[in-house]
Order: sequence, then structure tokens, then C-alpha cells
Amino acid sequence: MRITLVVSLLLLIFAPQVQAGVAANPTRPTFSDNAHPMATGHIEFELGGHFWKHDQFGTPFLLKLGLADPIEFKLGGEGFRYNGVSEELGFSNLGLFLKGRFLEQRGMTPAMGILGSVILPTATDDLHERTCDMGLLLLMTGQFGPMGWDFNTGIRFLGVDRDNTFMDIPVILALSARIVGPLGVIMEVADYIPLDDQDNALHLLGAITWAFTPRLILDFAFVKGFDGAPDWEVHFGFTATLARLW
Repeated sequence: MRITLVVSLLLLIFAPQVQAGVAANPTRPTFSDNAHPMATGHIEFELGGHFWKHDQFGTPFLLKLGLADPIEFKLGGEGFRYNGVSEELGFSNLGLFLKGRFLEQRGMTPAMGILGSVILPTATDDLHERTCDMGLLLLMTGQFGPMGWDFNTGIRFLGVDRDNTFMDIPVILALSARIVGPLGVIMEVADYIPLDDQDNALHLLGAITWAFTPRLILDFAFVKGFDGAPDWEVHFGFTATLARLW
């Protein structure tokens, strides 16, 4: 009863003005992104919870806007953060993202795009995580029979505002498929390979999604980490297409 009420409220709030036929285009709950931008003039919102080892919690959010075909602007971050070990509490850094597609998907030929990111050092003092990060990723999205796939790789510069800048190369592959009706599944391998004397951060993700409507998608994911990654993580949340602005 309560779940039905919550979902109904989400529908009333987040999907009243959307043009028929414009489906949600989720980024969450995976580490990867797809090569397809939001439709021009449409705005989409993602929100969730993020638990990981050592009593840490975050509320990641992402606001996406289709600027013009094929360009998308995104604003987001880890949101409200709590670290149970150090008892730090506050808001995390804010990220700005710009995605552009330069090749459309046709048959077996994947769509291809570029994602640029700048993470601003806007975190509250209590978190002690104010750093400026930058990244540039190549995005590929394709279809193989009933299965969709996304592949991302590129480079990240972490802590560019500090004396020692850390660099790594993300290599991410995600496979997704619709199981039955609105139920979908995602399997993903995400490895962040350091260019310095640091540990790899390898993540194995398994997720289920539920398309409550084409414009509202719920998700739940479990992540097992290896090497320098957190031992385990849990993600849950939703993606909703809000409205058409122009």
C-alpha cells in the first residue's frame, strides 16, 4: 500500500507535462553512461540512495537537459553524505557534465559519443573532500539481439587543484536486457586502472530495473568491489522524465 502510494506520488510530481512517447534515459544505477543524449528541450531527474561499507551513505542525484540534438548537459553529485567511521556529515562535490553524440546507432553499428566532466570542490568543510576532478570518456552503445550494451573508456584527472594529481583510465562494460514485462536486468564490470602507484578499483555490479511507466524507472543494484574499491555497495533510486521546456 505504501509503495503504491509513493510511486503514485512520483508519477504526479515528475511526469505531468511530458510529451507522449518520450521515455526515460537512465544513467543510474551503473558506473557507465550511454551514448544517447536526452531529447531536445526535455529535462530528466535521477535520485537515489547509496550505501557502502563502514556505515557510509549518500544521496546521489542527477539533473539532465537535452540542449540540442545531439548534446546533453548534466548537473549532479553524491548529494548528502554521511561517514559513520569519521562521523562526517555534509554535502558532496558538485559535477558538471556535457555529453555529445557524433555517430548514431544503425543496426550493428553502435552509437558513439563523448562525455566531458568537471567536478567542482563545493563539498562542505566537514567532509574534507574538496577536490577538483576532470574527465573525458568515449561512450559506445549498441544492441546485440535482445541485449543492449554500453562501453566507456577514457581518462580521469583526480585532484587537479592539488600538488599530486592522480590519473586513471576507466574501462567499463555494461550488458542489459528486458527479462519480462517491465522487469530488466543489468550486469556490469567497471575497472579504474591507475597510471600511478595506486591500486585498481574494480567493481562488479548486478542490477534490476522496473519500468513503472516509460517515463519512470525504478532501480536496485548491488556492487562487489575488489582491490582499491569499497568491499560492497548498494544503490537504489529512480529516473523520471520531468517535462519538455521547449
